[in-house]
Amino acid sequence: MKLELKNLSFSYMNHKVLHSIDLSLESGELVCVLGSTGAVKTTLFRCILSVLNSWTGEILLNGKDIRTEGALKLSHSIAYIPQAHRPVFDYSVLQVVLMGASGGRSMFGAPRKADEEQARARLAELGIASFADRSYARLSGGERQLVLIARALAQQAKILVMDEPTANLDYGNQVRVMEYISLLAQKGYAILLSTHNPEHAFLWSTRTAVLIDGKIASEGAPRQVLTEATLEKLYGIPVKLFKVSGNEYDSYRACVPVTVGREASGQSAFGESTAAHRVAGR
Repeated sequence: MKLELKNLSFSYMNHKVLHSIDLSLESGELVCVLGSTGAVKTTLFRCILSVLNSWTGEILLNGKDIRTEGALKLSHSIAYIPQAHRPVFDYSVLQVVLMGASGGRSMFGAPRKADEEQARARLAELGIASFADRSYARLSGGERQLVLIARALAQQAKILVMDEPTANLDYGNQVRVMEYISLLAQKGYAILLSTHNPEHAFLWSTRTAVLIDGKIASEGAPRQVLTEATLEKLYGIPVKLFKVSGNEYDSYRACVPVTVGREASGQSAFGESTAAHRVAGR
């Protein structure tokens, strides 16, 4: 499964917000898109999902223009996972996942037995089969996000588009959700994910794209793309990157902001005794 964006541009009225985007995604990849708030990441995803259609350039699915695919066929290839939200209606977890399993059916058609089996199988795959009869609205944010992922998997699509799936989650749930997402990539899913956290890209992405002013400023391996200069330009604050290592073959980058207040007072941003300051020379 392969998704390609070629020279993709989009405008709201006469205001261009996406400029000549070139990006690709293949099975087994987890590509993180980083951009500041208002960086039109969601607009980019809406173009890919054909929610917005007035873009120029090309969006290709296995070499075919997605405009020729049709909504139903596209839903069998690309699934969307939004941010976790609290619903208006008190659906059970199984009912929420069934919305994905029975996607494409008539509005008034009842889910089939095969749809329910598919939904329960996806819940089991994520280790939350016991949630089936629980109220979706009463789950924690992290639990709701796993249910939304299960709903997307129930579509049996192999490309997953995730719009800030860890937004509003505490640190532990962010890690748990990202670990599940990484595992899905290892199983062969192609995943395009937006995030505000550079460490998500360092820890889990196979490739990273930085979106600034509606353009891909840089794209490639996260360690090559996410430099201190790029992150400062992206977020508007000075940062320091440090290597956190367990051994010679197991290390990752940590991103730490350099606080202006401490610099102004002449104090080290990290303090003389902190571990971050001690590894600054690495």
